[in-house]
Amino acid sequence: MDPDEALDAHHFAERFGLFLIILLGEVVVSAGHAAVDGHVATFDGWAALAVAMTLAATLWWLYFDSASEINLRVLEMSGGSPTMARALFAVGHMLPSFALLITAAGVGLLLGDDPPRLAYWLACVGIGIYLASTRVFMIAASRPGRIARFVLLLATFQLGRLHQVMGPHAYLWLLTAWAVMCAVLTTRQSHLIAPDALARHFRG
Repeated sequence: MDPDEALDAHHFAERFGLFLIILLGEVVVSAGHAAVDGHVATFDGWAALAVAMTLAATLWWLYFDSASEINLRVLEMSGGSPTMARALFAVGHMLPSFALLITAAGVGLLLGDDPPRLAYWLACVGIGIYLASTRVFMIAASRPGRIARFVLLLATFQLGRLHQVMGPHAYLWLLTAWAVMCAVLTTRQSHLIAPDALARHFRG
């Protein structure tokens, strides 16, 4: 690769990180609209609003604690290759961005009055796509670990079925606890695996 074509990996990764922060803000904004519209006037409503903010923070954690560092590392290992940059950021960030918008829509509806069944599905499908598309969640040191992650990912997409037995605020609590669990697993595993192994996984 021509050195003159190499990208500044840190600069490139930082710009896309800022873009993700803006989209994460959509989750906060959607939750905030519910408060402005008076849908969280009770203690239970305010608690659900706080949980929605915690969910947004957890999604931030999932990306910036692990995925963003690995993306940067892979781009550095490629020597700032524009092709790798497009694969990791321009193309690789389309699904996470879409997932955050879906999640934001679901959270906003769940905090409203009499949310439709669709709200449950939007929130869990958005989180599921986010977990899958950031890729770092699926990294595990062993085959059983990878299978367990895959089962957790599939279960995430099925959480919408709980609309039959859970109210919207209780469902938000569950989603947030679920996301925190996934973030803890991701952080713990990504810090245990060697950096070069993580990089090979992302390049593959």
